[in-house]
Amino acid sequence: MKIVFTRFRGTACLMLTAMLLAVALTRATAQERSNAEVDPFESQYFHNRYLGDPAMAGVDSGLHLNAAYRQQFNGIQGAPVTQAFSADYNPGKRVGLGLIAYNDKAGLINSSRFALTYAYHLPVGDYGQMLHFGVSGAFAHHQIDPAGVVGDESDPEIAD
Repeated sequence: MKIVFTRFRGTACLMLTAMLLAVALTRATAQERSNAEVDPFESQYFHNRYLGDPAMAGVDSGLHLNAAYRQQFNGIQGAPVTQAFSADYNPGKRVGLGLIAYNDKAGLINSSRFALTYAYHLPVGDYGQMLHFGVSGAFAHHQIDPAGVVGDESDPEIAD
């Protein structure tokens, strides 16, 4: 298979360079994250591609709203409870917008995240092939409930 970029040569090179730089920066950031981090959406990627890849925001026409609630190990004190909401929309021919918000509480740890996404869908061929780019900006907040801690409250690992 041969792909020819005759019309978009300058733009395609610039977009490809930007994409490779973004992937390199994403990989570097992902490697700095803790292996103990829990992903509350781990079982939802099959139903909502946007959760796994920001470039999938607005890939289909229309507005897609998703809400999820998960409570594990009912009857056990401190069992994980997760509430999540995501939305993605295609406002134009090549643009996608997305939003993800979730709250996850497991024992004494409460995690919240809010992210906004911009995606661009670039046609690269005559047969409907598309190259998808996506970038997200997120705010995450992780907190330990000090009221539930049994031990030394002056410990710097759990102090405010």
